[in-house]
Amino acid sequence: MHWSLRHCRSASTKFVKRRFRHPRVVRCARTARACLLLGPWRSPLATLHGRRRGRAQVEPGTHVIVCGRTAVDDAVLSTALKDQGVASGIRVPDALCDAVMEFAEQRPQRRLWDPHRSCRAVDSIARDPMVLDVVTGYLGCRPVLRGTALYWSYPPIGPNGRRWSIAQKSKFHFDVGDWRSVNLFVYLTDVDGDCGPHTVVPGTHHPTFRSLLKGRYTPDAEVEARFPGRTLQVLGPRGTAWFEDTVCLHKHAHGERLRVLLVACYGIRDVSTVQVVDESVWDTDVRRDWEAVTR
Repeated sequence: MHWSLRHCRSASTKFVKRRFRHPRVVRCARTARACLLLGPWRSPLATLHGRRRGRAQVEPGTHVIVCGRTAVDDAVLSTALKDQGVASGIRVPDALCDAVMEFAEQRPQRRLWDPHRSCRAVDSIARDPMVLDVVTGYLGCRPVLRGTALYWSYPPIGPNGRRWSIAQKSKFHFDVGDWRSVNLFVYLTDVDGDCGPHTVVPGTHHPTFRSLLKGRYTPDAEVEARFPGRTLQVLGPRGTAWFEDTVCLHKHAHGERLRVLLVACYGIRDVSTVQVVDESVWDTDVRRDWEAVTR
């Protein structure tokens, strides 16, 4: 009986995936989810979830992010987050960046989910008390660590790869994570205009219901028309870090050089936003790209 139930559950899951994988159905489902989580009822539901007992709140660690902390108060960062959806002014020390990059170089992939589970440096950054204080000030409750991720952005190979990269990164979008959520981003490599910098439109973290119905993606031309002069590119040396509510319109700009980014995702619900993958598996193309840019 146990085997039969498990077999039926697996078969039904495969059927649903095959039946509803049409792009139009997927877009409708994503739009419905965005309206549910980010609609006009977002604030009261976020407050309700934040008051629930038994949430898997992240436990603070030791202070490791010290660069720039004396220049920017935690409350100022939280206020900036509430006003603009983006707050910068902190840096991760070089020693921590070195430790994370040493870990990353042993596992080069396009994406690596939950590195904090096996890398102490990533875990210490995600649980830094200053980071958690800023996140708590924005969320209105102690946060849940929904996941971490490392992202490698490789230079395009050949003219076709360049055209594909530009086409893929030509639209701003917003993410739907939780009733209320915020991310910590950390550059692990120096990032200038040629490295595909993170680009964001501050102040767009309270979308209207009409904009939610239009979908997640907005062309560059429309963003420039609606928010002239408000687009911000985040540039800086390795260790540059900032907080962002990714409901803000944002994108990864096209780049011609390698960029490595660490992301820690915080929310109010005990729902993971990332997957756990086998870190020992290397993709052949990823290995080739990594070796090509690190020779």
